[in-house]
Amino acid sequence: MNLTIQPDRAFQGRVGLELAMQDASALPSGIQWSPESVDVAGAPVTRTLTVSVDATVAVGSYGLILEASSGGVRREATFTLTVTSSGGGSRVIEMDAGWSHTLVLKSDGTLWGFGGNGYGQLGTGDTDRRLSPVLIMSDVAQMAAGNYHTLVVKTDGTLWVFGRNDDGRLGTGDKDDRYTPVQIMTGVKKAAAGSHHSLALKQDGTLWAFGYNSEGQLGTGDTTSRLSPVQVMSDVVDVTAGYRHTLALKSDGTLWVFGDGSAGQLGTGSTSDELAPVQLMSGVVETAAGGAFTLFLKNDGSLWASGSNSDGQLGTGRMGDEHSPVWIMDDVAHVAANGCHSLAVKTDGTLWTFGSNDWGQLGTGDTTIRRSPTQVMDGVARAAAGVRHSLVLKNDGTVWGFGWNGGGQLGTGDTDDRSSPTLIPLP
Repeated sequence: MNLTIQPDRAFQGRVGLELAMQDASALPSGIQWSPESVDVAGAPVTRTLTVSVDATVAVGSYGLILEASSGGVRREATFTLTVTSSGGGSRVIEMDAGWSHTLVLKSDGTLWGFGGNGYGQLGTGDTDRRLSPVLIMSDVAQMAAGNYHTLVVKTDGTLWVFGRNDDGRLGTGDKDDRYTPVQIMTGVKKAAAGSHHSLALKQDGTLWAFGYNSEGQLGTGDTTSRLSPVQVMSDVVDVTAGYRHTLALKSDGTLWVFGDGSAGQLGTGSTSDELAPVQLMSGVVETAAGGAFTLFLKNDGSLWASGSNSDGQLGTGRMGDEHSPVWIMDDVAHVAANGCHSLAVKTDGTLWTFGSNDWGQLGTGDTTIRRSPTQVMDGVARAAAGVRHSLVLKNDGTVWGFGWNGGGQLGTGDTDDRSSPTLIPLP
């Protein structure tokens, strides 16, 4: 940036330059500047101020004050420094969230977590919550967060699990909670976590399920829970888990559903549970599942929804559940859902939210529910939803959070809820 200093009687000679934070907090040691002083003698002086940032400075925006001082006289100017990558150039590429914990995956394969940890869902070897991000694992390719458990796929295709396991959702063959990562499978491409059940999609296209199965969410044709992974489908390319229902996209483009259908979340036109996979529709490229509802993103960019609409989470603008998919909006690129709220990223990078907002999880600056999509941000690349909080990855690499923060799941270093998007400082 160019800096011009205008001399006057009291402000000339050697002028010192210093940077400070606008909020009076300590300036990160990794932020340096030059020059640290300039000579001013009778005429305006223009210099280039160079601000450098090393890998220790977290991604985010920093409000800075540039202070010029000479002979007890001070002048200052404010500006914003935006750091879009750190840690050797690594960037956030994926996020997921459970009831009270959040997971963030960076491009260097490091997995970071923060928030509730009462069942070991952060994999730190203890049950202490973390109010700021902590490193969990390295060499990670993909991850999924359930209510109180975590699934991690490493770059070598191994599947690792940790957290609550009272119903076998970790697939370890027992019901013991795990406080550190435990390997249970190989050859895995993707994992999905419901509230109490889990799915593992293998590289050969087979889909495996384990955990709670009260409504048939494992797709095994019965309601018997499984403590170890069992194969339920083949030729699968993607999988999504809701609270107690599952959606699987096959290689031929067909979408299959199974599990709890009590609110119409399976989109079959009824409220019956499906204990085994049932073909629903074609042309779907992405799905997102909340507590008892589902979002369907089609290949033409149209967004459809079915299931519970108790808090407006379907975005229809009206009350009442929908037992078959209904159109919501067009030009959508990505969707996320959990609990009773939804997030949609449009092709122009705007973020739209709808549904429950009692904790500020819609990011609208209030706690009023929205029954129709409401724009809250722009410049957005991805979004993720916890049960009562939300996460947003912007195009500049920064991550923002809003909603319930009782477990520290917003990573802000405190437990204060946020009803407006708040920058999450990441390593």
